Amino acid sequence: MMKIVDDGSGPAKPLMMVLQGQGRNMMASDRPEIHGRNPNRIETRYVAYSSIVHGAKGIWWWGTRDLVPLRDARGRLTSNGEFWEIIKLVSREISALKDFYVTARLPGAVAVSDGRLDAAMFRHGGASVLIVANRSDQTVTQARVRVLDGGWKAPGDGSVRVLFERRRVPAGEKEGALSWEDTFAPWDVHVYTDRPDICREW
Repeated sequence: MMKIVDDGSGPAKPLMMVLQGQGRNMMASDRPEIHGRNPNRIETRYVAYSSIVHGAKGIWWWGTRDLVPLRDARGRLTSNGEFWEIIKLVSREISALKDFYVTARLPGAVAVSDGRLDAAMFRHGGASVLIVANRSDQTVTQARVRVLDGGWKAPGDGSVRVLFERRRVPAGEKEGALSWEDTFAPWDVHVYTDRPDICREW
């Protein structure tokens, strides 16, 4: 849908993506027998980042008012409460880099070796952020990510930082471009950056 709305044939428009903020049929509060499960963390994170990759400039979650109760009588999180915490976590990730995501995607800035992966690069304040998302229900191993844009700062320690995962991946020049390999679980998303001081707490 995002590709249809923002296919590059007309003036760019700010797009807001509305995502699922409840389990299926939860609006029918008097019929709990038809309620479906809430989306899990992997699904919620994927649809949010995939929306950004394809041009969304904002994310809304629809239906969260039906996420009741959040806690049971003993103060423990219910399944609705757990989903609400997931939405807040993904929202915090996106908000931390919002200044990047509201800029234009850099066309032709990145290439990925597997057709099941989508990618988009953004630049703000001299720093770069790259999102790569696995849009399949299959694990993608040894996927090579190649940065074709000269504005990406080469890592001084031979690695690239993966935000929100507290890890780095080895990177180096290959065929005239900085590249690295990574593994993507089904619906997995990795966010890379060339700046060591972005989101240090993550």
